[in-house]
Amino acid sequence: ETALAMERALTPEEIFTTAAEQFRKLGFSCMVFLTDEAQSTLFTRYLSYEGRMLKAAEDLVGIKHEDFSMPIETVDTYRVVVREKKSAFVDSAEDGLRQALPKPVKRFARRIARMLKVPRAIAAPLIVEDRVIGVLSVLSDDLTEGDIPAVTAFAHQMAAAWRKAQLMQDLQNSLE
Repeated sequence: ETALAMERALTPEEIFTTAAEQFRKLGFSCMVFLTDEAQSTLFTRYLSYEGRMLKAAEDLVGIKHEDFSMPIETVDTYRVVVREKKSAFVDSAEDGLRQALPKPVKRFARRIARMLKVPRAIAAPLIVEDRVIGVLSVLSDDLTEGDIPAVTAFAHQMAAAWRKAQLMQDLQNSLE
């Protein structure tokens, strides 16, 4: 069902929204981060949180989620995912959040984790043409290390759909 929905998505951004809707139906939250060209920084592209919860977290941190970025080297899990191109299980997403937050607001990591209900996570690389273009993080209390293959397969499918939508968008732009 998800694969078909992503195939119908017309823009790269719709891929993330479509995937998040499918995860939500299954009771999961997700986040999508894209890398810069040098693969040194991750930028927020999609967070599947309710608007008021996201707004409260933004107010606490003082950064809009669209403007949030993090050096890959500061978050152990994301560094492994991007550099080694392999998925990782995170038993306490609060620790990763603490690593990702800017220094002045690191002390709010526990509060933000509770507010956004950030439990366990699986982070999987989004790979296009043997290059990691981003990271998909799936979050739920129910996740186990046994879920890594399913989330990884989904991330590969998502990256392929994203690439196809990107190519279609580039083609359409060149024809205009």
